[in-house]
Amino acid sequence: MGNWVLVILGCILVICWVALIFSNEKSLSEGMLGHDAIKIGHRISGLVSNTQRELIEEEQEEIEADDVHDIKDLSARVSPPQALPPPEMSEIIKNMTIFLGTLNKKYIHIKKEQKNPVDIWNIYFELAEKMLIPLDLQYKGSTIYPVRSDDSVFVSMASYRDEYCPETLKSMYLKAEHPDKVFTGLVLQNCLSHCRTGVLDHAGTIKDTEPDIDCYKVFCESDEGKRHCAEGRVRLLFINETESLGPAQGRYFASKLWYGEQWFMQIDAHCTFAKGWDTEMIEEYNSCPTKNPKRILTTYPPSPDDPNWEHQKGLRICDPLFASSDIESQIVRLEGSMQFDHEDKGPRFAPFIAAGFFFTHSSFLADIPFDPLMPFVFMGEEILLSSRFWTNGWDIFSPSKNVLTHVYVRRHRPKFWESVGRLFKMPGEIYNPVQLKIIDRVKNILGYPETSDEIIYPSTLTAYKELYGIGYKRKMEDFLDMVGINLQTKRITLPDWCHKGEKPKQVD
Repeated sequence: MGNWVLVILGCILVICWVALIFSNEKSLSEGMLGHDAIKIGHRISGLVSNTQRELIEEEQEEIEADDVHDIKDLSARVSPPQALPPPEMSEIIKNMTIFLGTLNKKYIHIKKEQKNPVDIWNIYFELAEKMLIPLDLQYKGSTIYPVRSDDSVFVSMASYRDEYCPETLKSMYLKAEHPDKVFTGLVLQNCLSHCRTGVLDHAGTIKDTEPDIDCYKVFCESDEGKRHCAEGRVRLLFINETESLGPAQGRYFASKLWYGEQWFMQIDAHCTFAKGWDTEMIEEYNSCPTKNPKRILTTYPPSPDDPNWEHQKGLRICDPLFASSDIESQIVRLEGSMQFDHEDKGPRFAPFIAAGFFFTHSSFLADIPFDPLMPFVFMGEEILLSSRFWTNGWDIFSPSKNVLTHVYVRRHRPKFWESVGRLFKMPGEIYNPVQLKIIDRVKNILGYPETSDEIIYPSTLTAYKELYGIGYKRKMEDFLDMVGINLQTKRITLPDWCHKGEKPKQVD
């Protein structure tokens, strides 16, 4: 019966898709297609129906049986985008779900001698190359879905065992001036059973704890969320805690839940919003002091501990530093944002992008698709994102107004690297070596001499840089000069222009 239901539902979706294309309606993600895709995604996650999960697992076993040599879903789409309609959202969610489950099984059954950074990376890369990268190759240079012009806003939100997540969603929709135009791509990474706390004290104590709060369920059953979920404005990819691959990878998955909305905003799952945040951000974007249509607004938002955060001037990230910790491999980190402007000057040029909050036009996805080859990466995400945007011709700005807060201290809460240690049965031993190996990919793309193409190992860490690497509209050396970073000497010259709110000379 379950298979017949899926067949019938698939036929209905195809018919509706064709009808919408020919009628050129603007309400693509507001109608039945978007809503049905969300319901399918929720069932696939295992949070509603075990029957659907079993169907996915059967297909997953078939894939494992022939070593993923014949993926029949997204990787089979080798024709140019004009030849085929875009994949259904349910198809994308299904593909990611199968990928995560297949990878997790491979890691669970990994041989003892393979529990080393190179073999762990090789297993990941082989599967990602067959299941994730083909979609980006097919749509290279374009977005998967046409970008609409209806002021709809897509909010990318990856949540890892986050108790603030439901309140973040409630605040987002309650405070939006046009909540019916706000769509969320929620990557919910939760523990469902046999859950453990984070480290509770200096002795490293970890205890058993209850399953994590189901952010999607709580929000969708609340007075604030019922209507938005029922009308398909919250798209879900569920990831079991044991399948979590870190924040950079979580944001990659969230970006694939984008369905053509005009604006793209990326946030963390522990935020509070100001009234009218959606309208404010669009106005800020349009008031940036540049004729370049490619622009992005970003900062580290203020803490909610400050009761006057809504009435203060916006913050700006100006100053980088080379990390000194051995486990961070001299990666460039960003200092906290500061309030440099004491009068209203509007958005100001800035050098760096915060992964936990940015707002831009969704057309950036054609130039700068998220890199699926960043598993286990925690540091290095922001400097890489900044350089990729800038070299692809995008100007970076800090907003002049605060539109949301961010909780920065979450002590004793579980961290994803703790679940990595438990996955490989090597707590406290395996995560740091693995992430150090994959940070070499970040450093290679940025141009660190110690991770050049001739030196780096394995060579697959340099793969697909034409898709996920530095752009060609502007020179990387000009970016490094603009932000004051010398990768040879590992020295920083603080960008004085940023402190003053001036336009850098490297911008045309």
